[in-house]
Amino acid sequence: MPNIDNDMAVLERVDTREQTGHPKSYNVIMWNDDVTPMEAVVIVLMEAFQKDMSTALNIMISIHKSDKGLVGTYPMDEAYSRVETAESLLSSWGIDTLTMTVEEA
Repeated sequence: MPNIDNDMAVLERVDTREQTGHPKSYNVIMWNDDVTPMEAVVIVLMEAFQKDMSTALNIMISIHKSDKGLVGTYPMDEAYSRVETAESLLSSWGIDTLTMTVEEA
């Protein structure tokens, strides 16, 4: 057993709640490319991001008009996982032109 007086051990209590807080959120952004069929974008939004048809159509139109659009906001791991799922789906159709980025919200 260590002798606290002789070893001068100092323990500091750290409140990790202030340091970590809630997990950071990340936005998945989809960019318009004028090559990927609009139908493919809608299907990807529905399959990889679990959007209903109406929401997927609205996001696709926003991307088409504004050159980019917010797909959703997720914890970091989920954001990257959904992008990977979307890219795999697109790749299975031979589409490699659609760009998605993950940015801190």
